[in-house]
Amino acid sequence: MKAIVIVASVILMVRPLANAQTDSTKKSTIDFTTNVDLYSRYLWRGMQNGNSPAIQPTIKLTYKNFSFGAWGSVQASDKDATSLPETDLFATYTLPFGFSITVNDYFVSADESHYGDYLEYNPDKGSYHQIEGCLGYTGPTKFPISVLIGYTFHGAEWSSTSSANMNKSIYAELSYPIKNLTLIVGGGNKYYTTTKAKEDFTAVNVGAKIVKSLVITDKFTLPITGQIMLNPNTKCMYYTVGFSF
Repeated sequence: MKAIVIVASVILMVRPLANAQTDSTKKSTIDFTTNVDLYSRYLWRGMQNGNSPAIQPTIKLTYKNFSFGAWGSVQASDKDATSLPETDLFATYTLPFGFSITVNDYFVSADESHYGDYLEYNPDKGSYHQIEGCLGYTGPTKFPISVLIGYTFHGAEWSSTSSANMNKSIYAELSYPIKNLTLIVGGGNKYYTTTKAKEDFTAVNVGAKIVKSLVITDKFTLPITGQIMLNPNTKCMYYTVGFSF
């Protein structure tokens, strides 16, 4: 409910700006999309989640400047506490001049047998939910830099003794595409660092991603993604390769 209230408030605040959109944008209809990614490893913000290949489906509804959807991930492992099923909800409102506001609801459980209560949002009752607000920016074609700043504002709070919790953690990322290569630099504090007794903001994600389309037929191409990621904080190097359908 908090996430819904925040998104509704943002829409009301930016409505005057949204009215400045073109007639073609106003006449746009509801669009439903779905896809699935298969990755050799699940990499996210300087961390490798699990030690097995991951299947990651997405469904999304888009209407004008608003989109809402669900994203999931599950490890291809039958060992207890290693499949790490994740079911996330997201809502994004696109603003003029390349800006956007997103609310992410992350829900990760230990394994397939312990999903927890999805309808429980109270962190004091063992809720698995962590809710994050993000501000995004994508530059113009001449300078297509992307900026992401995320702050987790609901869920179990981070502490030096409960480092798996995200609440009150910040993550920021810069990315810049050069043809099919994207350079990435990201940093965070608390949940994202190993300096558990501190709250220092530090670099945790330095790397690059390459996307190449494999031509199967004249009507079908298969996007292939390769990514390498160094976490200067943990001194770990990760890599993954994936396919999108």
